[in-house]
Amino acid sequence: MPDTYLPYTELYRRVQARRAQLGLPPLSDRNSLGSRLHRLRHTGERGERRYSLADALRVYCTIRHRHAQPWNRPGTADEITSRKFMPLLTAVQAYRCHICHFDNAIHHLNLLAWRHPVTGARWVHIEQASYVAQWRSIHFLRRHLSPEQLEHITTTRPVRTTYTGDGYTQTCYFVPEYSHLGTRTTRYSKKDI
Repeated sequence: MPDTYLPYTELYRRVQARRAQLGLPPLSDRNSLGSRLHRLRHTGERGERRYSLADALRVYCTIRHRHAQPWNRPGTADEITSRKFMPLLTAVQAYRCHICHFDNAIHHLNLLAWRHPVTGARWVHIEQASYVAQWRSIHFLRRHLSPEQLEHITTTRPVRTTYTGDGYTQTCYFVPEYSHLGTRTTRYSKKDI
């Protein structure tokens, strides 16, 4: 079945109706669609643009219950006693990596995590955390490195493409020596390098 392409106002009306059917809270106003419109397929030029209804319903009407996510499940007895996991904050200190870097990997299911049933603290897989800490996106490296350093890394280091789960692809480079960039205790600008 071919996809339907609708103008902005009609798309907003359809998304609101679908959210009401699913029991989701309504979008606050018509501008609420704007933040994620670039993820939708579209036709036409600016001002006459029509957006994919299927993409809009997928992006704006997906039920995401925060507590039902896999990283919020309680750990099993085998996981707790396996010695293959460590608390997230310990991993942040051990691998000198910002907590947001690990959080993003957890939410994109690149890092296995669960919550401790007693303390409620999040625990992560040790080997996966080590692997995640050593890869940085090209966007992150552009912000923190000089053009000469960036060129050296992009021409000599292993590269991989990851899918973020939101329809984006991300190019990452293996840079264990820069895993500490972005943490509060090691923050510095390009001119300090």
